[in-house]
Amino acid sequence: MLGKTPNVAKCEASSAKAIAAADKAAARKNTSCRWLDNGDGTAVDLNTGLQWEIKTEDGSVHDWGNQYTWSTTSGETEPNGTLFTEFLATLNGGVSNDGSTTTGCFADHCDWRIPTIGELRSMLDAQYPNCTHIPCVSIPGHTFPSHYWSSSTVADAPRYAYYVYVSPGFVGAANKDLASFPRAVRDY
Repeated sequence: MLGKTPNVAKCEASSAKAIAAADKAAARKNTSCRWLDNGDGTAVDLNTGLQWEIKTEDGSVHDWGNQYTWSTTSGETEPNGTLFTEFLATLNGGVSNDGSTTTGCFADHCDWRIPTIGELRSMLDAQYPNCTHIPCVSIPGHTFPSHYWSSSTVADAPRYAYYVYVSPGFVGAANKDLASFPRAVRDY
């Protein structure tokens, strides 16, 4: 009512109850209220506002089975591996993996990047670190239950980069010349 002092506690309790009911309904349908599928191969995380690439099973650059290296050789610290020269280059309007065609930017955006370790970790479901399902993410599309690269270098060991192992959901670090899985992100 107009002119009445709002009851903030009552409003917050009512909102929390509505969100819990929506989450419970989504869980029954095996979906998530957290993710907004844009219908263009991307999904927005409504918790963080980040736009993520959806992985597919079609042999394209988005295929969930593709792995890339962070750097080209052991001990290398520069981001010059296939993660950057092939994967991101293709998403951001580069040449296709086979070198035959030049593509436009993915989902009409040319600012795709590899997520920081904090951003990548934010993809983990709320049950983290005690997930009851594998992989420990609920983003639409396919997620290979393995290690996903971050753009974050280990400060005291620069030849290593952090990753998130989405099955069952923990953070680790690996030598940058090893192949692992990518997931592109951008600010929405």
